Amino acid sequence: MSREIPHPITLDELPPTWQKAAARAHPVPLEPQLVLYLPPHTMSLLRRGRVPAQALVFTANGLLHLEDGAPVKARFVNAAHILALRHMLVLLYGRLDIYAPGTEPLLIEYNTIGERHLHQPLQALVSAMLGGPGPGRDARTHALLQRLEMQNFKLKNGLELYALPPDEPLVDYVLQPRLTGFLGRVRLPGSVLALTPRLVVHVGEARAKGAAYGWSVGLYPRARLKAQHILSVPPWAVVQWQLGGGEEGATFEATLQPQVAQAWSALPF
Repeated sequence: MSREIPHPITLDELPPTWQKAAARAHPVPLEPQLVLYLPPHTMSLLRRGRVPAQALVFTANGLLHLEDGAPVKARFVNAAHILALRHMLVLLYGRLDIYAPGTEPLLIEYNTIGERHLHQPLQALVSAMLGGPGPGRDARTHALLQRLEMQNFKLKNGLELYALPPDEPLVDYVLQPRLTGFLGRVRLPGSVLALTPRLVVHVGEARAKGAAYGWSVGLYPRARLKAQHILSVPPWAVVQWQLGGGEEGATFEATLQPQVAQAWSALPF
């Protein structure tokens, strides 16, 4: 297992074929803030067999992703073009999904033991996605987080630790409690929808069965938000966000009780 844990390396430690692929994808010389090597592993929910070795090269304005193969795959995502960012953390399984216009989403699976190396560069990527640092958390933000902690400690931790940028204030949030049915079967996972001046944030329980094992985080820049719809799908309501435009856009959604969806629609967008 230790050989599957992501760890920092230098650009010079990348294989020569990887360095050539990186130069093709990003002709300007790289000035990385971090190069994170993701060893090959077998913890995949997206493909059968072994996930190839990968590398994430974080720069001041984006992310270069490299994946082993013949040829080596290389793709640079400019942070200013990111439509949405989703992050799942369930026990040892992590997945980072990055959506940009006119291209397939970048899906990165990794071992969460290495998340400590990913955390700060990912926050910097989100900051670049939003156009720079925010004004900082204010007294209202701290009061809202304290209130959420009393309502649902786990979702509060997911929001504060993995979703809400450290310099982003909260406008408000709505909480969807977990709903269970016969023999404790989960009918609707718990989640929280939060609004900041620059983001729509969705944090949900991932694989909720008995205990909630992890978080599913969605970060949707309000500047890319083209439309929000609330659909009636009895007994639930589905909040749907459209980011970007036309065929180059992307759609995301959250399932809520109707009264929770109504409370969300009443927030000051």
